[in-house]
Amino acid sequence: MSERKTSMEYLSCPSSEGIVSSMLKSFDVVKVEGRYPTGVKADTLRAIADFFNGNSKATKSVSENIVKRQSVRGKGSRGRITATPESVLTAVKSGKIDKAELEALLSSMS
Repeated sequence: MSERKTSMEYLSCPSSEGIVSSMLKSFDVVKVEGRYPTGVKADTLRAIADFFNGNSKATKSVSENIVKRQSVRGKGSRGRITATPESVLTAVKSGKIDKAELEALLSSMS
């Protein structure tokens, strides 16, 4: 049985924010032929986890920041939404997106 791998796509943040690239750049990781080396994202997360496992002050600081950021997000997991009106309405009806969030997104588009 093969080991299941996790894709980085689950990070759910726009690539335009450059979060991953910015983090890797701060660690002097460079792209090779336009792509990051194989496994470098996972290795970076492992190294960060190793660092925080031994540093309770840093862990507390990051934990507090995560709680702060999560407090402004909706609750629960979010499914992927295809670009059809029906799928958006289904997401709202199922509670994956609340009405206020949808209205805010729509108003930001005008």
